[in-house]
Amino acid sequence: MTTNTDYSKKCEVLAKFWSEHKDNPALGDLLSYNNVGFPLAYMQEYNLCVATDNGINYINETFDNLVEIVENGDTHFELISNFLNEHLIV
Repeated sequence: MTTNTDYSKKCEVLAKFWSEHKDNPALGDLLSYNNVGFPLAYMQEYNLCVATDNGINYINETFDNLVEIVENGDTHFELISNFLNEHLIV
C-alpha cells in the first residue's frame, strides 16, 4: 500500500510520532518492527541525512504501516488515528 501523502509530509509525521512515542511501551511492537523507518524519517526531517532509495522505501513502508493499523482497527489504532488526523491536516 502506498498513500498519496507527500514524502516530506510523511517524514514530518513520522518524525513527530517517533519523538512523541518512542518510549511508549504500549507501542513497542510497532516501534521495534519499524526501527529503521522512524529514526530515518526523523533524521531526514531535520536534515541530518539524505535517505537513499532503500531508505525512502523504509520511510514509505513505516508510514504505510501506521495507516494500515488505522484502516484495520488494530491495536492502538485510536491513538494513531488521532495523531494522523491532527498532523496530516494542512
